[in-house]
Amino acid sequence: MILGFIAYINCANVGTAVFNWLLALAGLSSLFTWGSICACHIMFRLAWKAQGHTLDELAFVAPFGVWGSIYGLVLNILCLIAQFYIAIFPEHDKPSALAFFQAYLAAPIVLIFYIVWKIWKKTPFMKPSTIDLETGRRVLDTQELIAEEKAERMARPWWKKLLYELC
Repeated sequence: MILGFIAYINCANVGTAVFNWLLALAGLSSLFTWGSICACHIMFRLAWKAQGHTLDELAFVAPFGVWGSIYGLVLNILCLIAQFYIAIFPEHDKPSALAFFQAYLAAPIVLIFYIVWKIWKKTPFMKPSTIDLETGRRVLDTQELIAEEKAERMARPWWKKLLYELC
């Protein structure tokens, strides 16, 4: 927040250069964040299935399941592709390196951080069958939680049941 405030003050005094570069860094961040969340959910569900677990063992499941995450990941990738196209061929300006990096600076930064992290920490790429699903997991009586939730859902009026199914 402080950097954003400093960039905003900079707009009043010097111009928009610092603000534009910070905006270039932050512009695609939500696409990378939500794309990563969708990819992690897909990988978790693949690992959950590969290790012999069922959805009945989970206290909470995504309403649209793994298909919702696939849909979200595809949309994020399409938005990144569209932004890449706009970065290469700006609508009103001539293509330039400055225009490209002001539109797509977050992508190389995220890629560089990811590669540096993989090299520095020497973390392997995981297969669904080798992902650790137990470390840090709270021991809960999942069956009891699921039974309580089902009983609560059955006690709801019909319109709340319909709303739950739709949302």
